[in-house]
Amino acid sequence: DKKELKEPVTGKPRISYLLAISKKKVVELKISKELPSEIEYVKIQDVGKITQIHPDRFIHMENEGLDDDKKGESALMCVMDLLTVQKNADWAIGQRLWRWAAGLLAVFFPSSITKSTDIDRIENMFAEVNSKSVLTLPSGYDAKTVGPEGKAVNVRDAYSIIVDQIAAGVRIPTSVLSGAVAGTGKAPRKDLDDYGNTLSTIQSNQLVPVLDKIFGLMGRAGQLTRKKYGIEWNPIYKIPPYENARDTFRTVLAETMKEKIKDLDNAQLTELSKSILK
Repeated sequence: DKKELKEPVTGKPRISYLLAISKKKVVELKISKELPSEIEYVKIQDVGKITQIHPDRFIHMENEGLDDDKKGESALMCVMDLLTVQKNADWAIGQRLWRWAAGLLAVFFPSSITKSTDIDRIENMFAEVNSKSVLTLPSGYDAKTVGPEGKAVNVRDAYSIIVDQIAAGVRIPTSVLSGAVAGTGKAPRKDLDDYGNTLSTIQSNQLVPVLDKIFGLMGRAGQLTRKKYGIEWNPIYKIPPYENARDTFRTVLAETMKEKIKDLDNAQLTELSKSILK
């Protein structure tokens, strides 16, 4: 309609283009104080320039939070602390593996050594010890590892609790989040189905309303020739061909058996059951 973006839309102008704007570019989201709260305008910053946009000219998407403030909440907010714990746990597990595998290196000083400066000097020699370090100690000193040596640690126990909580927080099954179940090349079918249902819910509750609004605006502007339309989503995940074939075979076999046995009497059904169990 050749007006500035801060002005309301008049008439039924055609939609020239759609642009996704990241939340990072939003410098102000003005919300009315009256209930129900409405967005009055948004200001975005791009290439150093701040632009105000009227609500007629944008569609606001949000992850619903606890408060009706229109700002929404990041999907990662609920698991941010858990992700921080996991990051620190990675470092801690590495230290634990090193300690349990290499043991704790201890230096035994001669009884004649009493000055703290001498003790600090020896300790500094061991500050950066690794698998390639070579130490030369004065006569009378002794160094050896103490504590458990060469004992493995079960890393899975340290990871599983946090990973399970993160999976629950982001609504992604652990097997899908991790990529695969240990010892297999794919996540269980039920987990994939559950995750697929979650994504379908997001599509229906968050994406469809936005698309409906876009199509409605395009329809009023005469850019859509059909009065009715539908939304068909691509498959969320692909089922391997052999699984499709197996499921089809089972269905056909069940239907065939159903037709074959519907006219059998009890004695014939008993004999058939015995033969199947063998």
